[in-house]
Amino acid sequence: MIRPKNVFHFTIESGQTTSNAVDLGYHLLHAIYVPAAFTGTSLSMQASLDGENWFTVMRDGATYSLTVAASSAHILTPAEMAFRYVRLVAGTAQASTVTLTAVAAEW
Repeated sequence: MIRPKNVFHFTIESGQTTSNAVDLGYHLLHAIYVPAAFTGTSLSMQASLDGENWFTVMRDGATYSLTVAASSAHILTPAEMAFRYVRLVAGTAQASTVTLTAVAAEW
């Protein structure tokens, strides 16, 4: 059973591509749920050590990106998601405000 403290919400406002910053504390992201209202097909991430200075999450020299669809769930490799502060970035501006839900486990 998933405990409420292991569920995090990322909101992307209408007309925007970047979500609010979420402090994951000592949690590793495991999955992201994309809502039906999500616009676009890609999702990338930004990470920060202090919640103020942001960096694009990279893997093997390229931006880490998920191919997503509305009403879908995506598994992440937790070892790759060891970041304190995270923002999600949609490849397309959102037609309406959407909230993506992430599930994490303590490390």
